[in-house]
Amino acid sequence: MAGTSKQTIGQKDDEDYISLLPDCLIHHIFSYLPTREVVKTCVLSKTWRSVWTTVSDLGFSVHSCRDDLFVDRVLMLHASGKVKKFRLHIRANLCPTSKIDT
Repeated sequence: MAGTSKQTIGQKDDEDYISLLPDCLIHHIFSYLPTREVVKTCVLSKTWRSVWTTVSDLGFSVHSCRDDLFVDRVLMLHASGKVKKFRLHIRANLCPTSKIDT
């Protein structure tokens, strides 16, 4: 076809439109995702390496005793210090209760 190229219409080489979104919109989108998925976004670009550390909604599902290490690491590296919403779902009889600080 004349005038067409291999590029998708409206898409240019190496343009990253998602990174151009304001942080408040990115955080709003992240608020719908589990924290584990939000942390995975750090590999998308240099700009996104630390975005996850400033989200204000944290949600964890602990399905194995190794998941508690992930929760500890995220809380330790979380830079914001401000958490609006914190969700923690622990599967019953999963880990010894002695690991949970009250």
